[in-house]
Amino acid sequence: MSYMSRHRRPLLGVAIAIITSSCSRDSKPLEQFSLQPKLGAVSESLIDSLVRIGDVAVDDGAMVLTDVGAHRLLQRDSKGHGRLQGRRGQGPGEFAFPLFVDTRGSRVVVGDQGNGRFQQFDRTGMLTRVFNSPVPVRHFAIESDSTVLVALADSAWYLARVFEDGRWEPFAKRPAPTSARGDHLVAMAGERLVAIFDQDRTVLHLYGADGSAVTRRVLPEDIATALGVTSTEQRRVLSQRFGQVLSAPVIKDLAGDGAGHLLLLFSAGTTVGLWIDVPRSRSVLLTTDAANTDDPFWSASVGDVAGETLVIVSHAGQVYRRRIGP
Repeated sequence: MSYMSRHRRPLLGVAIAIITSSCSRDSKPLEQFSLQPKLGAVSESLIDSLVRIGDVAVDDGAMVLTDVGAHRLLQRDSKGHGRLQGRRGQGPGEFAFPLFVDTRGSRVVVGDQGNGRFQQFDRTGMLTRVFNSPVPVRHFAIESDSTVLVALADSAWYLARVFEDGRWEPFAKRPAPTSARGDHLVAMAGERLVAIFDQDRTVLHLYGADGSAVTRRVLPEDIATALGVTSTEQRRVLSQRFGQVLSAPVIKDLAGDGAGHLLLLFSAGTTVGLWIDVPRSRSVLLTTDAANTDDPFWSASVGDVAGETLVIVSHAGQVYRRRIGP
């Protein structure tokens, strides 16, 4: 989840860690998976009409995109049929900067940031629930039928558990208090497992449903090595494309399918993301080709994951679907 510039902070030190009690001590070899830019692209008038994509969520073949530029959303079912809905406003079904979206079963929850609330829809586009948020609407994940977990800018806690009746409680205590209060990314890693990416410490944590941290595990060093290298060709392309060289990773999004699969999107040379299978202690590094000037993954903005299937959206609005595997 999200297009906002706050996700463009450099990943200093590249200290990514998974906290999990189920992973074995011996990490498996890191697999390279190339994201080929022209295969599987979705090109249709509805998607082309979006002004600026804020977030994407996928579930059971369906896809939801928020259009933060035009204050609306696009729901697309598994058969490819889509609908645009919403406009700028404060009424039911209207939005003010809908930056974030998450799905769970038949529910679609939109973080209506400008109006300080969450709006829930079903798969037909029917509005089923509206509830105000007592904390600012930031990156969030659906926790249950009646709660969401929202990134909290706080020195002691990572998240807020927000209830439908307007109550809230702090969730996931930081390992150590800090003066830094940057926004963090959150996703459901399992039925009772919450993933949090700490933007300040550049660490990925897993917390239990009760808010307690689970044992830490560091990912293979191959990732740090890959993220830290920027070749001459990569520098040339980056300089030509953006006028500067991104020598450190930029964190863009964290997504989870609630079944143990996570997607962490960033920008580091030709490395654009990391797919994580928590139960099997497996990680797949997502890479692209620096020499391909048409490759949208240089500017990949947001994405979502469903098992071994990835959906990634570029800044240009191109939607790509990939499957991890041979």
